[in-house]
Amino acid sequence: MTRSVGIIAATLLIGAGQTLLAGADFGELSRGAVPVEATRIDGSVITGEWLPVDEPGKIGLRTKDRREILSADDLISLRFIDAFAPTRSQEWAVTVWCNNGSIIPADIVDGDETAVRLKTPFAERVTVALKDIAAIQWNRHQARFGKLMQEHLAARSESKDTLIALRDDKPRSLEGAIEAISGDGGSFNFRNRVLRFTSRNTVGLVLAAVAGAKPAPAVCVIDDGYRIAGHILRTSSDTISIRGVSDATISLSVPTIHEIRFNSTRVVYLSDLQPSDQQQRSAFDIRWPVRFDRAVSNRPLALNGRSYAKGLGVHAHSEITYQLDQAYRSFAATVGIDDFTRPAGHVIFQVFGDDRELFNSGAITGRDDPRDVLVDLAGVRVIQLVVQQAEQLDIGDHADWANARLIK
Repeated sequence: MTRSVGIIAATLLIGAGQTLLAGADFGELSRGAVPVEATRIDGSVITGEWLPVDEPGKIGLRTKDRREILSADDLISLRFIDAFAPTRSQEWAVTVWCNNGSIIPADIVDGDETAVRLKTPFAERVTVALKDIAAIQWNRHQARFGKLMQEHLAARSESKDTLIALRDDKPRSLEGAIEAISGDGGSFNFRNRVLRFTSRNTVGLVLAAVAGAKPAPAVCVIDDGYRIAGHILRTSSDTISIRGVSDATISLSVPTIHEIRFNSTRVVYLSDLQPSDQQQRSAFDIRWPVRFDRAVSNRPLALNGRSYAKGLGVHAHSEITYQLDQAYRSFAATVGIDDFTRPAGHVIFQVFGDDRELFNSGAITGRDDPRDVLVDLAGVRVIQLVVQQAEQLDIGDHADWANARLIK
């Protein structure tokens, strides 16, 4: 199937039937089948062609011999095999992180003390409540202070908002409360004083974490790390309709989507849990702490050219122990040497349950393909993940437990 670059119309439905239309320079879908690869929560893979389904929370595939209608709750991902690299035609003023998992490029049109109105690649106007926003970054400062912004986002306060402002061209973090956002800035309450800020002197805003906020069931991965998250309402041959942030219904064009990642209610990721014990040793006494949802090098988890949003990044020798708070059916993961150090690396992955070995990968090198793990956890109360160095000491032994998860 071929795809050519062009203008795709994205439709956003807001409120009682109002339809807004905007062009997005993401590509044009040809009249052909769309090849996809669906991964179930147990790690098994189905390949086939994209099949429309007019039913909430369902994904359709046509395989060689039958139609498959899959529940989104039974999946961890759906990858569009013929993904392309679109060229964005516009630079956006801000990046908006939402509590449901969306990451949206936008221009701020206006706003007030309750909401901000955005122009996005998907609609000329979309209103997002401030309570649904995790952070806003002004992109003119991204190159210099993007890392600082990510650090603040990862350490969000549960009680205070944070304004990262520039003073004498240096960033200064102020804790307080956002009062309002406007087209070119806003107002912020700092120590009972109202400060005015503008896009020129502001790196970003990080809003206080919302208690009980949960990620959306589906996250559509679009160009350059952007995400649209929500509930899948229906699919057609060339669109996916999603109830997204602040309950807006967004219609995404299939060619804009690289992958859909699912947050199943039957899955608990180990990176979201607190280990009861961690042990790490290296041949040269270098400290390599366990990384959660990152490789041990603090880069995105990547195995054989594929990135993973969830997982554990470690360096041999590593032992991570979890006390299981409930009964789980199984443990699953994809393991291998992280792309950052391939083809170096030579390790052995092991899974223990109540001190009994349940899985042993044998030696895996940086030249080997990743391996899928599926282990029965019936009756297990303590699970331990071990990575041992094999040969060549521990040089390049950056090991990934990608999508390491417990299945109910």
